[in-house]
Formats: sequence, structure tokens, C-alpha cells
Amino acid sequence: MIINVSNHPTDKWSSEQLQAARDLSGCGVVIDIPHPSVPAGANEQEVARLAWQVFDQIVAAQRRHQGGACDSCIVHLMGEQGFVDYLNQILRLRDVRTIYSTTSRAVVEQEDGTKVSRFRFVRFREYLSI
Repeated sequence: MIINVSNHPTDKWSSEQLQAARDLSGCGVVIDIPHPSVPAGANEQEVARLAWQVFDQIVAAQRRHQGGACDSCIVHLMGEQGFVDYLNQILRLRDVRTIYSTTSRAVVEQEDGTKVSRFRFVRFREYLSI
């Protein structure tokens, strides 16, 4: 199972990204847990509290899918840097694999001179530990 914790719900993913997630999941299950809104003025303890709340949601999702074809869990984790770092550390300490998506960006200049960026999913990459 892949649990997507990001500001980009899976219903907005390209078909290529969704298929890559299903293939990686081992069982085809990909679910969303929304990335929380992290206030810019939040202190470190508030960010940690949000990370623990999302961790609890991840554990609950794992339990709901336990015993079926999904015997492992991978978390796709992207978003506010401090939150992602803290939640990634929690998950890694509990032997949960964490990944992020990579994209290529093409900038297209419009007739009016504005530039529009288009992103194309390339692959998932695992967070590294030292």
C-alpha cells in the first residue's frame, strides 16, 4: 500500500504517476492522507504535534488494510519541509519506507510573455538515511 501524504491528492496525479505508485505498492492500493496546513508562524512543537497526528492517521490506515494483499506500507511524503523532515524521521524509526516523487519541468512562454511551468512525473525516489 502507498499512503500519499502531500498537497497533491492522487485524483490529480497523471496516469503514469498513479500506475507507478500502484506497481510500487505491491497490492495496487494507493490512498490519500491530506498534508496538514502548517502555519508559517508555528513553532517546532506545533509542527511536531501535526506530524504525530498524521502518523496516527497512517497507523490507522495500515490497520484498516492489514491482513489483505497489502502486507507492507510505503509513505509518499512531500510538503512543508519541517513537517516532512519530522514525520519522515518518525516513520523511518518505525521501519516505514518513505518516498518522494520527482518531476521534470518545462517552461512554456505564452504569447503575452507570461511563463507557464508544466511538470511531468519521472519517478519515485526513496528518502535516504545516513
